[in-house]
Amino acid sequence: MKKYWGLLAVSLALSLTACGNKNNSSSTTASSKSTVSSTIKTVAYSDLSKKQQEKIFFQFKALQDIASGDGNHNMPAPFMVDMTVKNNSKQSVTFDQSKFLMFDENGDAPTVKSSKSGMLTLKPGAQQKIHSIFKNVQSQTLVGRGAFYYINTDFKLAYYLNANKGVDSNNLKSGEAKDLNDTPAHPQQSVASSSEASQAEAQDNTKVAQNGSNDYDEDTNDDGNSDGSISPTLKVTPGAQYSSFSIKNMTDKPITLQGDMWMPMADYHFIDLPATIAGESVTIQPGQVHVYPNFFEGHTNAEHFTLSYGNGGNMLWTSK
Repeated sequence: MKKYWGLLAVSLALSLTACGNKNNSSSTTASSKSTVSSTIKTVAYSDLSKKQQEKIFFQFKALQDIASGDGNHNMPAPFMVDMTVKNNSKQSVTFDQSKFLMFDENGDAPTVKSSKSGMLTLKPGAQQKIHSIFKNVQSQTLVGRGAFYYINTDFKLAYYLNANKGVDSNNLKSGEAKDLNDTPAHPQQSVASSSEASQAEAQDNTKVAQNGSNDYDEDTNDDGNSDGSISPTLKVTPGAQYSSFSIKNMTDKPITLQGDMWMPMADYHFIDLPATIAGESVTIQPGQVHVYPNFFEGHTNAEHFTLSYGNGGNMLWTSK
């Protein structure tokens, strides 16, 4: 009997020792997790270094909001913009959602402010999509210079050219949007050589016409006008007082232009296309020119003109 009670006492002692070790192990694990968690810092995006900011990746996608249009198709429906943020850093990052904005440093487009409020915190490796962070964005805003920012111009997130196709932080490094934004807003031509340049261009375009295009008339050539063609694909040259516009194909492939895809603006407002242009489809061969009549008929008293192509597409030409 004494032997029995002795064995029972030993068993109980071993059992209590095992439980104690298990509890100590659990306590140690919990303490370790707490220590790891406490070492992850939370930092405001605006307090990150430039190198750290590069680890925060932004994507923007503009969607046409037909439901917010005027219903009569008199003006293109506005856009709304979704934003996705990915935190590739090793620290939690916070954002004030009300501080995101779309801004053009040249002042050629209105500033659009965030429609959201409240704080956003992203843990390391986390990603968050914010729907409609920008609302009622006019389509002309997306065809020129400008970028998405946080707080101010010190924190540039991505250029918004072609945002209807989707853009991200990579376009700050290279590409069409960077090239456009790096180009002076109103490039100036040499006054001393403008006459010679005009004559040379007239001869060049006349030669193009003789090589197969009967659409071009050298009398429509720009005589000293310093307005700027922007696209490397299609060179736009206005005639005197914008009475006509010659479009030259600068590529090595034919380009087809649908008339109703042109987007002329006068003083930053879309205007109706002349019926003769809207109903015309034109294919321009490499190196050749097609001449359109005045895109801005009835609006020649405006102070600023731009000509873009495509729904939310690229700006091809702007007046000075």
